[in-house]
Amino acid sequence: MAAVIKFRLSKLSPSERPISKHTRKPHKKSRNGCGLCKERRLKCDEQRPICSRCKAIQSLCVYAQPAAEGHDAKSEGVISLSQSSPSTESILKGSHLAMAQHEVQLDGLLRYSGDEDSMRSNLLLQRMTPDLCVFHHYVNSTLSSIAGPVPQKSMIRTLYLPLAIRNSSLMHALLAISAQHMAHLQPDVASHRIARTHHMHRATNLLQQQLAGPLGPHNMDLIISNCLSLNLNLIQYDRFDPIDSFVLAEDKAVRARKLQWVEMQVSAAQLCNLFSDHLHESMWAPAFAEAGPEAYHPKMLRELKRQGHEGIPHPLAQLCEIGPDSSSRNNVYHMALRHVSLIFTTGASTSMGTSTIDTFNLIIVFMAQLQPAFRALLGRRDERALLIFVYWLTALYQMDIWWTTGRALNEGHAICMFLENTTSPAIRTLLQYPATQLGYRFSSSITESFSPFESTDALSRDQPSPEDELVIPSNGSLI
Repeated sequence: MAAVIKFRLSKLSPSERPISKHTRKPHKKSRNGCGLCKERRLKCDEQRPICSRCKAIQSLCVYAQPAAEGHDAKSEGVISLSQSSPSTESILKGSHLAMAQHEVQLDGLLRYSGDEDSMRSNLLLQRMTPDLCVFHHYVNSTLSSIAGPVPQKSMIRTLYLPLAIRNSSLMHALLAISAQHMAHLQPDVASHRIARTHHMHRATNLLQQQLAGPLGPHNMDLIISNCLSLNLNLIQYDRFDPIDSFVLAEDKAVRARKLQWVEMQVSAAQLCNLFSDHLHESMWAPAFAEAGPEAYHPKMLRELKRQGHEGIPHPLAQLCEIGPDSSSRNNVYHMALRHVSLIFTTGASTSMGTSTIDTFNLIIVFMAQLQPAFRALLGRRDERALLIFVYWLTALYQMDIWWTTGRALNEGHAICMFLENTTSPAIRTLLQYPATQLGYRFSSSITESFSPFESTDALSRDQPSPEDELVIPSNGSLI
């Protein structure tokens, strides 16, 4: 019988236990990994713009932005898009944007912006902070909805977005546009409006600081981009409340304040002209080559500066006392009316699905070309100036773009309400077309609506007499 050997394991005191000598493999420590790898305590290969792990799971890859020696990131204008989820209170205070801890890697974000399935997109949005959600919405939705020529959209992706990532002021302006678009799509979500107000306020303050400093080629693109972005936000108006329009305000100071959205468009053009010696070096140079601030398509520019009444519908030329010798120097209505006439006669009032690059730009830059004397007439509620303005608002409305239709509809209805009580039969008759297009209903019966731009026969060729009575044929056509 085999002997059974029994073993007894005795407990060793800590001092008697053998010491395990485990030697770690030498490695170089790095603090430059992406945020997700740090959070999961995994080694990051630090590939830019997106590391291998984030690429494998198709996640947003965010790297910390190191501060330069002797400078903090905030002083360099790099905006923070932090990984925490701030409350509404922190959005209002802007505390999560104050410390530039992370910089979104734009290429990594764009790489997965258009082909992710809904589940993956939802998971991504859940991980984002409110600002990252707003930024994500801009890249995936707002950018394509702004309209405008395709080359300009491409420029926004390749130049404008990277510039915004490097500069807090422009990022705030960008986020304000995106938050406004979100509010347009979801008007009942108050947090979108709060975000828009906050970012608009911050962008405006930062732009004012920039304008107080030296201006030159070093900050030309940033300042122009800020102005264009803020102006887009000022045009956008979602609330339908014609009573809130400048037209129906009795107090002159209130009217002036409510006309600031127009004045800002003019100011932006004037600011661009300060950089006139360097505009050819700007990233916006291709866009300005098509749309201004001083350069349109050459044919359009010649048309806008053309003297006389030819090309302007006879009833409108007659109403504004425009003859063969009229110009912007001797007739305050001439430039604005010729601009509006060019918009309609070139077919710019159609939807942006068929409108050309030139006509889109022609509509958008109308306000930037308004002379001070004409803007003063708007502030005084001059009936002829308001009639010209409502025709432009009609073209703006017919573009059917989310950031133009609300403003055009609101201001257009207000002008119709004001001009409905005019004592001028000519103005009342010419008001019918924009009123019909804007969906405004007169309180009293009117004759059939017509457009003074419908027929080339209606365009002025011979000098109209201001004393002639405006006669509209019963068939609604202008001969």
